[in-house]
Amino acid sequence: MILWLILNIQLKFSASTLAAALTTDRWPEGRLNLEMNNEFQPLADALYRERVLRARRMPPEERMLDGIRLYDQAVGRMRLGVKLQNPNAEPNEIERLLKLRIRKLWKMSDYGCYKPA
Repeated sequence: MILWLILNIQLKFSASTLAAALTTDRWPEGRLNLEMNNEFQPLADALYRERVLRARRMPPEERMLDGIRLYDQAVGRMRLGVKLQNPNAEPNEIERLLKLRIRKLWKMSDYGCYKPA
């Protein structure tokens, strides 16, 4: 459950960042070309396959630790983003804004899961 939540938060964060990049005016025609070059596709497939096989060989305890490490890295990136957006904020204000951002992500991940009784 915790690992699912960590991955869900990271995916939503990554997807929102990607969506922002895709709709920005900086890029020609407002879009990025995200198609893989055909010569790199076999390499990308091999790398992905190796990651999957390595994860399958990993004991459950190590996978759980990897999930915790991923979460810590994601929170660190979010904290850095808050600092960059609020350069004059005090450390306690940065932590408060970080908690608000995490709560917002929780609400986004729960949206539509619960219905009023």
